[in-house]
Amino acid sequence: MGDWKEKLGPGIGAAVAGFIAFPALAVLVLYIMGRIYNVSLGEIFGQIRDGFRGSKPSLH
Repeated sequence: MGDWKEKLGPGIGAAVAGFIAFPALAVLVLYIMGRIYNVSLGEIFGQIRDGFRGSKPSLH
């Protein structure tokens, strides 16, 4: 009966690790892509934001 309790700790640990690792990996990939295409990370986030808004990029 206590079998599920032994698996709960590692399961929660894996979920927390995935919750932390996924955004870190996403930012790392965006950073590397920015280095390849010579674009700043802020500009990449701005393009993503504009894409979700459905608006055209603002010209500063």
